[in-house]
Amino acid sequence: LTLNSNSPFSSLKEVICSNKAQNMVGVALEKTIRATALALLGAIVIDTPAQTGRLRGNWDVTLDKASSQENYKLYDLAGSSTVSKGNSRLAGYKIANTIYITNNINYATYVEDGTANTSGRHMVANAKTRFNAELEKANAKFRIK
Repeated sequence: LTLNSNSPFSSLKEVICSNKAQNMVGVALEKTIRATALALLGAIVIDTPAQTGRLRGNWDVTLDKASSQENYKLYDLAGSSTVSKGNSRLAGYKIANTIYITNNINYATYVEDGTANTSGRHMVANAKTRFNAELEKANAKFRIK
């Protein structure tokens, strides 16, 4: 940033406090959160086992209210349509929104956590662990000392 006679700002403080700067930071933050949520969705969808694609196809992204939708006729073996639909929903994200990633198929919890007879696949837990590790790396890189 160069402050000179051609600059609309006379000091760095004026730049930081300007509405334009605040809007730029807000837009950048929204884009970062959208991209992060999309990456997390992608990791969850890919980690979801797919025999028929029903479980993969029922991951749903919503804003401000968790989905209660379950669609037993929806199949997405590759997961690409599910991620694409999530991306479309995330396009409407604004900083005041809460993002929900849900799956309401009745057996999703059993696949995630397992049962007395089967091991869990932990698709959400594993994605969350990887996500938190990436956040820790970023935090360490940019931490103010």
